[in-house]
Amino acid sequence: MVKQATDNSVFTSIRSFLTTYVTFPNPLQADICTLWVIGSHILHHRFDSFGYLCINASTKRAGKSVLAELLSMVARDGVIGTSITAAVMRRLVARKATLFFDESESLNSEASSTVREFLNVGYRVGQCVFMPGEGDEVIEYPAYGGKVVVMIGDPNDTLRDRSITITLERAAKTEDRKIYRHSEAMEHAKIIVGTIDKESHDSQLTRSIESITEDYALTYDEAYDFLDSRSAETWSPIFSLAQVFCPSRMDSLIAAATDIDSLKQSTSGKSFRAIREESEANASDESFKEKAIQDLMSVFSHNERAMFTDVAIERMKSIPTSPWRTYKGEGLTAVTLSDLLSTFCKTRSVKIGGKTKRGFQRTDVMNGFEKMGGK
Repeated sequence: MVKQATDNSVFTSIRSFLTTYVTFPNPLQADICTLWVIGSHILHHRFDSFGYLCINASTKRAGKSVLAELLSMVARDGVIGTSITAAVMRRLVARKATLFFDESESLNSEASSTVREFLNVGYRVGQCVFMPGEGDEVIEYPAYGGKVVVMIGDPNDTLRDRSITITLERAAKTEDRKIYRHSEAMEHAKIIVGTIDKESHDSQLTRSIESITEDYALTYDEAYDFLDSRSAETWSPIFSLAQVFCPSRMDSLIAAATDIDSLKQSTSGKSFRAIREESEANASDESFKEKAIQDLMSVFSHNERAMFTDVAIERMKSIPTSPWRTYKGEGLTAVTLSDLLSTFCKTRSVKIGGKTKRGFQRTDVMNGFEKMGGK
């Protein structure tokens, strides 16, 4: 593939904006999201197709909605909502807005609807949805435009076939990322969008994008060699943009596209209900496990070398912000505490003030806390 050098300040600023607030399990996901955002500003006059982004996760609180909000701030005329009706969608697509469907599990239904019709064809230029007007009149509504769907679980086969999937995971509390505040992020985004708007009317971005027209056909042909036709349509704009804005990432992006395409073709998507049933309980347990080791560490006094289990439970329950007073309905017990801490440390016989009972050694708890990633 032809690799072109360019000033990648737009790419760098958008990517940095996203990674300030979102922890991506794979850094390439940040690259893909950044390139997709850039593409949203030019898709109507540069690309014959533009695949959707599907932001998903197997659990709540993985950062899906935050990522969608951030993307909507820097995409072309981003509009985000949880229930965009067909009538509203027609108007937004007509004005070339970028649509973000948050909490869009309902779109997984294969049942016919106007919104589904827009999604089925709206990744390709020139596609329309036809609706009856007055009398014999038939109205054509353009469907092409940038669209992002956000959901728990996998999209259905039709939607997945037209999307690049960004799967997020719930990050550990120790992850070093900034707390998301909408107003603060919006001010940051305005600066970035102002730069894009300025550059789109004068030099650098315009000159960079001019090269995409020629590259696009070449990239699509090459993508078609290792991806099926619809995946090639979905990914080729990302490849074309990468050649301009981050050519050093090309090989990694090609590998990622191949892996995602192979996974898409060889596995069946799970519904968000099934994934909730399988994953939400496990994710909740992981969160409580981390909380348990953190709180146990915090209730040791400065010079205390050991603590009985019953004392630890009493102190952990006394923490005002702790969940342990009502944990699993009965509150924290010796058995549930032992289960929660099994990954990090175990109880042992400890002797304190002439008494010997089951408890915790401070050094064991500290080692477990460090294993968890505590600071």
